[in-house]
Amino acid sequence: MKISVVLLLSVFLPVIKGQAFRWGPWGPCPEPAVQSKFTLCRFFGKWYEIEKLPGFFETGKCTEVSYSLRADRTIAVTLKEYPPREGVPYYTEGTAVVQDANQTAKLGVTFTPSNPYRPYWVLSTDYTTSAVLYSCIDILRIFHVEYAWILGRGRSLPEQTVNASKEILLGSNTDVSRMTWTNQEGC
Repeated sequence: MKISVVLLLSVFLPVIKGQAFRWGPWGPCPEPAVQSKFTLCRFFGKWYEIEKLPGFFETGKCTEVSYSLRADRTIAVTLKEYPPREGVPYYTEGTAVVQDANQTAKLGVTFTPSNPYRPYWVLSTDYTTSAVLYSCIDILRIFHVEYAWILGRGRSLPEQTVNASKEILLGSNTDVSRMTWTNQEGC
């Protein structure tokens, strides 16, 4: 068993470096409540990343994400960010789909066509000010890797809005102590 765990770590550790992952009794991903009566078209448009759980794929500043409907009824998810130091912004485009017509806030997203859709859930939004998104990847039901984002329609949010967003994440047993602020200055 020890060899299996060591082998598992050697494969996944480079991918999960800096991620919020949990071992042992936490096991598989939780199932947090999502926004009820979510209206996808009201969610479309540009959002700015205010805080996040660290992700190996997001290391820049001035991070923004835009959602729009494509002709094929999938959702374009366009991420734009600048390198941590000066430089030209880079863009990444992914695809999101509604995975359950009865729970439209439970999206699946992929940024590589060969990869499966991963959970990308809207836990809360007022559509005009802020949103809380959550994702979790289950690794063999032994542990899971969590991602979470607090988004705003502007480059900043009042502290009370950020704290209320963290309360939503805490309610789903997400460790918000590891969340990091996204630099939105000088963009």
